[in-house]
Amino acid sequence: MAESMPDVMATAPPDARHPVRPTWNPAEEARRRAELERAAVEQLENSKGRKARKAAPPPAAPTTVLPISRIARATLEAPVQPEVEPGNFHSTVIARAICITGFFLWFSFPAVVLLLNHYGHADLVSGKFEPDLQARRMIAVVVVGGALCMLLGWLWWGIATALNAAQRARWAVSPWYVPLTYFAVAAMAVGAGISQRWLGDNDIYAKACALALAVLLYFNTLATYRSAAQAVGAPTKYFTRLIIVPWLAVALAGVFAFFARFVEGQVLLGAFVFGQLVQGLYGLTMYQAMASMDRAIVGTRMMRQDDQDFAKFLKRGQ
Repeated sequence: MAESMPDVMATAPPDARHPVRPTWNPAEEARRRAELERAAVEQLENSKGRKARKAAPPPAAPTTVLPISRIARATLEAPVQPEVEPGNFHSTVIARAICITGFFLWFSFPAVVLLLNHYGHADLVSGKFEPDLQARRMIAVVVVGGALCMLLGWLWWGIATALNAAQRARWAVSPWYVPLTYFAVAAMAVGAGISQRWLGDNDIYAKACALALAVLLYFNTLATYRSAAQAVGAPTKYFTRLIIVPWLAVALAGVFAFFARFVEGQVLLGAFVFGQLVQGLYGLTMYQAMASMDRAIVGTRMMRQDDQDFAKFLKRGQ
């Protein structure tokens, strides 16, 4: 038995008696690890792609804060309304000036009468002014000139503003609205003037109906342009005041007329001055309504949803 052990060891192969250890190669180890990592990444991406195709991702929560760059990119890619060149707009400055000039000619009517009385052309007889021929001509110039200026200025401004607003809003106001209103009022005035031929003494009802329809058309015109101002982004508070103030003034005038016989002359004079002040403020409000609507259409554009300046600034900063 003792002799067989050396024989076995002598006949065994050298690798079995002395096993050779493999050598470690760092480059080969790094290559193998890179291949394993690449295979793992590909497998992970494939699994994510299959999950995304099977189920749509849930919607983002409302409180998710998006990066500014994504907000700017989304805003820039949104459809933008075409800009209108300034040269395509119609000027309304002269029309506003003419309209307000006529209004303040009417506003200055009491001052003109007092001035004529001061120079002896309109004496005060039994509580009434008795103007002479020169004073009557002066009063006619003020009244007729003021009416013509207001009518012409409002007609011009109404048509030009309607044409300008049509380039900013699809449903604003028709440029034929004011001319048709003028034609309707003129037709009613002519009809009321010749109504005596058919109605006789009852023509007062035709005149009252014509006056009521004319007042209704006036306030309807203000309401229409108020809607147009809202459509183009202009403030509507001025048109609202133009509609409300006359009704309040009529109500106060009715109340004051009831108590007028119980008050003194100084109170009547104070009421007259207050009425003139309200009339002047009404004229200024009318100018503000016209000017604010023109600025919203033609003037400097304000930051709205279709304004891309801020988004373009963020885009340049990236």
